[in-house]
Amino acid sequence: MTRTTLLLVLGYAAVLAAAATAVVETRRRTIATLDTPEARAEWNSWRAETKKLSQEQGPAMRRPAKAVEPPMLILLRDHFPMALGSTLVAATLFYWLMVVLIRGSLQTPPLPDGVEPETLP
Repeated sequence: MTRTTLLLVLGYAAVLAAAATAVVETRRRTIATLDTPEARAEWNSWRAETKKLSQEQGPAMRRPAKAVEPPMLILLRDHFPMALGSTLVAATLFYWLMVVLIRGSLQTPPLPDGVEPETLP
């Protein structure tokens, strides 16, 4: 394995570790914030307000929320493996796209002396 390949793999591992850590920490903080009686009361009052507003006629109609709990709490508590997996897939795609772009730009051969790049008409 070449030195460059080793550095790329180590960089990839660091990016995945950072992304996973960020999602886990976000989950911890979100659950601590939204899984309290005060947050539930605030959510229920917001739901009641939107239900009242949805029954009024006006320029902006809003559907009332059906969820009993805030959607972010449901996502990070009940569907955490999918949230983590999609984050890791996105981080993987972004990392390797950047690797291809940067390596391609660094490996482009320079123009010979005296040759000017073509200009657009």
